[in-house]
Amino acid sequence: MLDDARFPLAQLHRAAQMYYLEDRTQAQIADALSVSRPTVSRLLAESRRIGLVSIQVLDPFAEDLTALAARLATALGLDRCYLAQSMDPRSPWPAIAAPLEAVFHDLNLSPGDVVVTASGQMTYAVGRGDLPQHVGTIVVPTVGGQNEPEPWHQANEIARSWAERLGGRPAFIYAPALPSAAMHDLLMQDSEYLRIERLWGQAKAAFVGVGAPPSQRTSISRAINTGDAGLGSARGDVCLHFFDQHGEPVEFTNSDRMIRIPLGILKAIPFTIALAAGDDKVESIVGASRGGYIRRLVTDAPTARSLLQLLGA
Repeated sequence: MLDDARFPLAQLHRAAQMYYLEDRTQAQIADALSVSRPTVSRLLAESRRIGLVSIQVLDPFAEDLTALAARLATALGLDRCYLAQSMDPRSPWPAIAAPLEAVFHDLNLSPGDVVVTASGQMTYAVGRGDLPQHVGTIVVPTVGGQNEPEPWHQANEIARSWAERLGGRPAFIYAPALPSAAMHDLLMQDSEYLRIERLWGQAKAAFVGVGAPPSQRTSISRAINTGDAGLGSARGDVCLHFFDQHGEPVEFTNSDRMIRIPLGILKAIPFTIALAAGDDKVESIVGASRGGYIRRLVTDAPTARSLLQLLGA
């Protein structure tokens, strides 16, 4: 844009040099160039407009976030952590945009790659945001949930939303999270459900939430009875697989009938990315990492500091 300058380039350069490099006042520059002070102000504005002067405002937290993310990944034993400065799990945009951009850069998805998505408020909210285009990906829910009253537990709709925004295509599970014994037996022989199981085994990436301890939840799948004695030691869940503070699986009444991605397959997915933030998730994130339920974590700086404090790291 230099050839579009409204003043002589030599004059613009001299004014900018005196102001930005020599720390002269606008009044001193006006005297030196024999122009008025308002003209000096216009010269400086023009030097910025045409790119002769570039002003960079550094984010004082950028380096801190990078170091904090590295510390957190080491403390949790994860492959990588991605941090936003601060975000609301129910409305994470635009804070989560930059961490997600880094996640998808690492994923390097290709047409035909399978991505599985879990239910939950964070995955629901992210699936309604501006995701990068990865045409040809296949998006599969990790759990059943056809009869859920709350939208963030409607696993098929979350998969549909993610697929639409990624430019991919969804696959669906036509079942509740906890079917009857008879329906469960039929599903285990159903060709559509067996296709879902094959897709789970082919998944390159999983985007999952980390549920808080059941007793502290204000919203949970209707398939889960929070008063079940078996859930007394549960400190969280990933894809309706509940675990204790050490990450050990917690079973409960009828958990053998749950429609959910098998734990062994979940742990074998190369990129299992948890989307979780908030003090109520801190203990749950630790349990999920200890149990190997997740390999990567997208969270925010306050949650990261709380995690490090809990871990004494």
